[in-house]
Amino acid sequence: MYEGRKVSVVFPAYNEAAGIEAAVAESIERAQLAGELPADIDPRLLAESLLAFYYGARLMSMVDPSWEPVAHFEVIAEVLARTKR
Repeated sequence: MYEGRKVSVVFPAYNEAAGIEAAVAESIERAQLAGELPADIDPRLLAESLLAFYYGARLMSMVDPSWEPVAHFEVIAEVLARTKR
């Protein structure tokens, strides 16, 4: 049914998500240039990872209204902040 068709044609929201991902990656690149984030991190990969967490958190919130995405994000941020390279 969808064989040979572009994802962006079958799922128009894909274009919007790609635009959001690009904007997040650009923000990450600016933060790297300002010395606020490590320069050796791939901005696109980090953007994809952050958005994957965000979309998953939204889904979890729909399934279980008591699930708190901000608390989970804070735990991940805390672990990353303590991690040494």
